[in-house]
Parts: sequence; C-alpha cells; structure tokens
Amino acid sequence: MNTQGRDASVPVVVLMVPSLDQQLFLKQQKLLGEMTQCLGTPVPVKAKHFNVHPVQASGSFLTVTASTLLISRKRKRDSDSRCNDFTTLTATNEADAQMLPASTCTATSSAPDDKTSAPQTGTCASPADTLTASSPKIGSPPSPAAPPFPLEHYEATIAQMQAANYPLPVSATGQKFLPLGFVASYDSGEQGSQHQRIVAVDCEMCYTRNALELTRVTLVDEDEQVLLDELVLPDTPIVNYNTSFSGITPAMMKGVTTTLAQMQQRILQHVGPDTFLVGHSLENDLRVMKLVHLKVLDTAIMYPHARWPVQQNSLRWLAGKYLGETIQTGSHDSKVDAVTALRLVNCKLQHNPFFGRSSMADTQNLVDVLHEQGRKCVMLDRPEVLAWHASPTCKAIACLADEQAVAQASRCIQQGSADVIWLQLWALADLYEDKAYQQHALHMWPYPKEAMLQKAGKGSAEERLRLIGAHVKQVYHALPSGSMLLVVTGQGDTTQQRFKEEHAKATRQARQLAEATGVKPVGQGSSNYSRDSATPGNTLCFCAIK
Repeated sequence: MNTQGRDASVPVVVLMVPSLDQQLFLKQQKLLGEMTQCLGTPVPVKAKHFNVHPVQASGSFLTVTASTLLISRKRKRDSDSRCNDFTTLTATNEADAQMLPASTCTATSSAPDDKTSAPQTGTCASPADTLTASSPKIGSPPSPAAPPFPLEHYEATIAQMQAANYPLPVSATGQKFLPLGFVASYDSGEQGSQHQRIVAVDCEMCYTRNALELTRVTLVDEDEQVLLDELVLPDTPIVNYNTSFSGITPAMMKGVTTTLAQMQQRILQHVGPDTFLVGHSLENDLRVMKLVHLKVLDTAIMYPHARWPVQQNSLRWLAGKYLGETIQTGSHDSKVDAVTALRLVNCKLQHNPFFGRSSMADTQNLVDVLHEQGRKCVMLDRPEVLAWHASPTCKAIACLADEQAVAQASRCIQQGSADVIWLQLWALADLYEDKAYQQHALHMWPYPKEAMLQKAGKGSAEERLRLIGAHVKQVYHALPSGSMLLVVTGQGDTTQQRFKEEHAKATRQARQLAEATGVKPVGQGSSNYSRDSATPGNTLCFCAIK
C-alpha cells in the first residue's frame, strides 16, 4: 500500500469481511445493496490457498513480502534522490545500510536500536537465562526495559480455544455445564495463597483400552521451579506404556496409587481462576487432566502454524528455531517440555506479536512498514487478531462487536488521528463459527444432555449480510472527501472444510490407538481426505475514493 504523497488528514480505511466470498455475494447481492451503492462493482481475486480459519485471511493481508519491501524502499531512495541531487549519495548509502536482507525480512526485535539482532530466523538472547532471578519475570510490572505488550495480550481468547477444541463450559438453561468428569479451576475459590500467578504444565500419557490416559503431571512456576511432578494411575488398565514418547515404563508405575480425582485436587492447589496456565497444545493436557481452565498461554497459538488450528508446530521445532535448544531427542520429559513452553512465552514477550509467525517467512508487519513511511496506523479488531498482528508502532483497540469497531473507526476519522485504519466485520464469520462449534466440537466432549440445549449463533446469514452492508455504508459516509475505502472479503464458510480435516485427523489417531491397544476402532470414517482437493472461494475487492 503506497500512501506517499497523500494528505495526512485524509485516511485510508481497510475493511475486511471474513467469510463473504464471490458466490455468496452474487447470490445475496440485493442484501448488500447499500455496500455496492457506495463502493461500486467489486473485482474478484482468485485465492492461491484455502484458509481454514478467518484469522488467517487477515494475516495474509497484514504482511509485506521481502520482495515488495525491497521494491518499496528502492522507490523511496529514487524519490529522495530526485528531490535533492546534492544528498543523493548520502541518502542511498543510508537506505542501503537500513535495508534488511531477504533472509531477515521477518518479525524483528521490539528494541528500537536492535532491529536485526533477534529476527524470526534466529533465537532469543540467552534462552537459558530468560527466567532467572536477574531477569524480569514474565508478566512483571512495566519497566523501562519491559516488553511493549503485557502478558494478557497473548492470552488465548474463547474463539481461539473453541477453534483448537479446548474443553470449555457450555451455557444452557441459565446454567454452566462442564464435560462429564471434568473439574473447573474457576470453582476452586478465590486466588489463594498457594495459587500461582503463572504455572507451566505438561502431561505424559499411556494407552489404555479406551484412549490415551494421564500417567504423569508436571507443574513448574515462573522461576522454573517444580511445583508438582507425580505419576497417576489411570482408571483403566494400561495396555501400552507408549514409552518412546511418554518415558513411562512398567517399573515406574509399580506402587502408584494416585487417582485422577486426587491429582485434580492437587493441581487446583496451585492453579486458580486467575492463574496463567502455560503449555504447548494445552487442549491435550487439559483433556487428559479433565480440567477446564480459561486463562491460558498456549505456545501453539502464540507461534501458529500456517494451517492453524488443523495443524500445529511441534514444541521440539519451536525450541530449536526460537530458543536454539534441542529437546525430545529420545522419550519426552514433562519437566523439560513445561520449562521449554515457559521460555517460549518469555521469548515472545521480548519481541512482539508478529514474532514467531512461521507461516509468514520473509515478511514484515504491514503496520511497521507504514510506520517507517511516517504513517500513523490504528487497528480495530478482535483480541485474537491483535495478539498476532498488533505492533508497538500502531494504536491497537480491541473491539468485541462490529458496532464497536465501526464507532471507533468513525471517531478516528472525525479526529483525523490516523493515516491508515484497519477493521473487520465479523458478523457473518461469527455465525458460521458458532454453528460449526455447535454441530462438531460439542460432540467431542461428553456433556450432560441439558447442555446440548444451547442454541447456535442467533440470526440468519441474510440478517448478518444486511448488517454488514449498513456498517460499510456508515464507515463510507464518515470519510472526508478524497479518502480511500478498501474492502476485502474472505473465502466463504471454511468451517466445514476445517472439520473435514479434523475428522480425518481424528480417524488417523483412532487407528493409531487401535494399533497400540489391539482394539479395533468402531465407527470411524475415511482418513484419506486431502486438503489439495479443497477449492477456495474467490475473494472480492472493493475500492472507492470518496
């Protein structure tokens, strides 16, 4: 996006509408009449890849590739040289000195004087000392050298937890229901003297005739000191110790009498409702602990795979790439894994939300690039988007509803406080996600029958589309003359596609369980699904200058 030469008082507004594609637009064009009256006819854009989650589409838009960045900086150098021939040589040398090689045009350190010292392709400084007494504890009060984003910024949202299939409470008939056999940390009382502010957890599992069940739990505090490290006797006899991964042997389990229910109570002595629970792919640990906890820092979400949530980066890969450490060379060790997750969280805090986005190789955050051009940016979006893409160089405002985002955008336009404004309208995507969660994710957990009375997202797609059209019109009319409004849509309803992939994954896992236990899986479908067969919907692009 080239904003050079534009009046600083005339903003560019980029508005994204996830889950709307060309096919739905053509089918329901009358409902979006207000939008087309303002913006005219859209241009269809063929998507190269099928995004399995709406947040991925915004991620693709909010990045600048290395090649584009180099071209932009070259144009800036050429422009500078034409403006002042006397300073041509100096300006070119300075620009060349500031130019990043293609291999390091990734997320950079938040330290103002050290933009290339810790790029995404490198490691965090002194990983072994990240949480020592001489270093600030993660999430500690701000100091002159404190990270620009607090710990709460990276906390997983309910939407992210739903997408990753976390066990969650369900509200129905005025009550909250947990999956059967689960306990909740928010029922463990107020923050007690034993409840920790930050706890990292990792679990090891063995195969029983029913499933993978908990056999070891390790909790460590923010200083990497062990709070709990104990073995657990599964309710069902172990048929395969899974030693190559779990590290558990028959000899270790001799004499173990601690039950899951007893272990749950011991865990809740350290983990309270306000505790940040740290781990990697925590939905798996919470599942085997049969624990519901809503305040999590999940490194699989903080360092997302290109196809998150269907696929996740392994902890071993993250440790090698960002910490320069080698783990899991043999069987897993839950203490090592818990400490590694803790260090990865601290590594993220030292940088910024864009750091660690492996799917964005050789790219830079769009708002940082605009900041380099002297442009002020405002991001108005969901917390999960800001947690991945916000930057210290922009003003980020979390908006939980479309009405809030549109009102904030109108206020920014009236105040003339930004050159570039980013916002999204989530009404349609929310409807699809809510319905998908009702149809698929709820059936993954054994909830009481009363919980299944929960209603999916209210309203119809038609109602949501009318609302989207009205909101776009509201933003357009708030713009001063000469402003640009760019509206980009998504790829349609991708939830069914995502759950097809997850079903295929679950089928493969069931077959692995059958091979480990000798019990034939029942009622499993095909696992031969290939995402290559998926056909992404065409994205639409509207562009209007008022």
